[in-house]
Amino acid sequence: MPETILIGSLPPPLTGQTIAFQMVCEEFQERELPYRVINLSGGEHTRPEGGFTLRRLIQLLNPFFRALILLFGKKNLYLSAAQNWVGFLRDSIFILLAAIGRQRIVIHVHGGNYNGFYASLSPWQQHAVRAFLKPVDTILILGKSLRGMFDFEPALRDKTQVVFNGLPYDIEDLSVEPKHLPSGERPKLLFLSNLIVSKGYLQVLEALHILVDDLRIDAECHFCGSFVLASDICPYATPEEAEADFLQRIEKLGLGEHAFWHGPVDGNRKLRFLQKSHFFLLPTRYVYEGQPISIIEALEFGLVVITTPYRTIPEMVEDGKVAELIPFGQPEKIARAIESYIREPGKFEAMSRASIDRYRETFTRKQHSNKLIPLILG
Repeated sequence: MPETILIGSLPPPLTGQTIAFQMVCEEFQERELPYRVINLSGGEHTRPEGGFTLRRLIQLLNPFFRALILLFGKKNLYLSAAQNWVGFLRDSIFILLAAIGRQRIVIHVHGGNYNGFYASLSPWQQHAVRAFLKPVDTILILGKSLRGMFDFEPALRDKTQVVFNGLPYDIEDLSVEPKHLPSGERPKLLFLSNLIVSKGYLQVLEALHILVDDLRIDAECHFCGSFVLASDICPYATPEEAEADFLQRIEKLGLGEHAFWHGPVDGNRKLRFLQKSHFFLLPTRYVYEGQPISIIEALEFGLVVITTPYRTIPEMVEDGKVAELIPFGQPEKIARAIESYIREPGKFEAMSRASIDRYRETFTRKQHSNKLIPLILG
């Protein structure tokens, strides 16, 4: 069997894309398939500050030197693709090497903005994108609604294959039952994602304020993630400024006993938040959003999911049956939706059960890998 060269970024940092790539690497190892990993993240949380050093240059060039193996023998290339120009330039080198070596090429687009990225380019850049993508054998996307991302080149659309994301870890040893709202305890809300403005964390805070002050519901919300700046909505100059503003908002709204920021969480700590929480909130319109893995985690643990009808999310969860889909920018509707479930415990438990059922039908790690791995191997 040909060796597969897996190219992408491993955690840290913790993002949907790095977690998904880690899962692919683990699956190859568990199945004892021949592979090697070229890690583009370098294992760093952030880029080092200061001048350009020889060490940094070697670190940047190392993946390309290692990828020269694509020129020799029979190989498969699996590439976790970028959705920006600098990332594309990097990707194009790997694709070129594989094309020269006549290797099978599979790229995996973990977001939903490839058409937006293409539209932002100049004509010569667009020509380069089309030219470098033509040798690709298979383009993996997250949902049927994203096939249109490649309408700029009809031949590419025909190469797309849909693979839903899956839970990035096995929890068969955990007994997950539908949740209920215990009497005498606060309902617990959970925002489990990087704190990016366009992912809606400020709207979640405002919804909590409405719940507590206007609707008189004694709820609490736990925010788990790092502050990250994004290009789509960026009112802050630095992540530190975003953090300071968020903490000031909590104080100003009088939510010091209701809103808690924990930073990034992983492993057993993340599982505890999922086990103890009742509602999962992700009112996102993040430009690179595709199919949030955090929603899959929430479904598996039976949280009631409140999110937006954005990108592939309506393919993941049916509005009103598996989740509440509320358009971006409507914190009052989020608060009212939470209130309705708190006032009707039976409705809450039914939705919790529907969440678990949807996860088990569609989003297990086994279902994901059983479709993904054969498409990589060809």
